[in-house]
Amino acid sequence: MKKINSLELTKCLRKQKRIFYLSLIFLLLSLIITYLGYNYENQKLPEPLNLKEISLKDNKRDKYAYIDINTKPYLFASYEEQENKFYFVMDNHNYLYVINMSETNFKKLNKESVLEEPIRIYGVAKEISLDLKDVATNSYNELMKNTYLTSDNFKDYIGLYYLDLETSYYDASIYYGISGLLLILFIITLIIYFGNYYKSYKCLKKYSKEELDRLSLEITEVKDKNYSKLNLYLTKHYLVDLNNNILILNYTSITNAYICEYRYNGILVNKGIKIQTNNKIYEIATKKIDKKEKDELLKIILEDLKSKNKDIILGYDSKKVTKKKNKNAKNV
Repeated sequence: MKKINSLELTKCLRKQKRIFYLSLIFLLLSLIITYLGYNYENQKLPEPLNLKEISLKDNKRDKYAYIDINTKPYLFASYEEQENKFYFVMDNHNYLYVINMSETNFKKLNKESVLEEPIRIYGVAKEISLDLKDVATNSYNELMKNTYLTSDNFKDYIGLYYLDLETSYYDASIYYGISGLLLILFIITLIIYFGNYYKSYKCLKKYSKEELDRLSLEITEVKDKNYSKLNLYLTKHYLVDLNNNILILNYTSITNAYICEYRYNGILVNKGIKIQTNNKIYEIATKKIDKKEKDELLKIILEDLKSKNKDIILGYDSKKVTKKKNKNAKNV
């Protein structure tokens, strides 16, 4: 990119770099939180408790527990919104349990060898809901062709908890969720940066160093005008808008100019000016300031543009435009 002497243009480019630095901060925070989540998830597990020993006690949910199963798992319940399913298993003392696991773990445990030698499985003790309790009771009685389980003796047979094999005891999902959000912000800000940088580069490329030096002097002459607070400068020969990226237009290329409104769900949120050339529409003066002050400034800007080039039409001309209109903007 050419060397620029204009303080205003340089400030605009620096503002774009700040967006780039912000994206790097988002990336760095995402990596740090991912690292913290990984360490949290993989820290040393506590000593597991026997599920049967804690199954009759309150306030023992979410404890790290185990079962020495001695039967193949028997599927009795599944839910459409859940990938994992619920199974009955028994240990070598013929105690009955409910476990929740994936298809992958089911295939590992659904083997004849488990009948000969118990397999110890680990998971997190989860409270059995009333709905799961009813399903388990009906399913077991149907399996045994007799009424063994009831709502009264369910606690004595199975207990208060089932063993969830798929939930990590140290669940780092909140870490990874925040990390993912920060990663999305990194991508968004990086796209914004490169988009604005490309537009600025493409604009500056059209002008020679001599023209940019002259532009710098012209901006200095008019920067005290009121609408400079909109990051807009109407110099002797150029329109310069520095809201998000550098936009420089020669007045002779402008055919139309008009005020537009930006609405969100029908509510007016901002106003600006659209500049129409023979084949493109540009948006300027979109920076938010006091509504009443901005309304006055937009009218003054249109009058000033007209004074720079009397051929500019203050209104919209659809015949001279090929670019699609912004769907969020309404022409006034």
